Amino acid sequence: LWAAHANGLLAAAPASSFMCVGLGHQASHLLPVHEGRVLWPHVRRLPLGGWHASDLLLRGLQLRQPALAQQL
Repeated sequence: LWAAHANGLLAAAPASSFMCVGLGHQASHLLPVHEGRVLWPHVRRLPLGGWHASDLLLRGLQLRQPALAQQL
């Protein structure tokens, strides 16, 4: 939300709507913005983050290359 404000999205188009997505290490956040205001009842936190994506990629690589598990 800070990035949207810093880049002028809130001031440039106050009558517009957009979804602000925050991606973190352990969780992701979805903030709907309508006419420059956050719709707090509709904010969602998803328990999926960058760590989960990295772990999924590593497990997929380990299935194809079993020797990779010993190197990491």
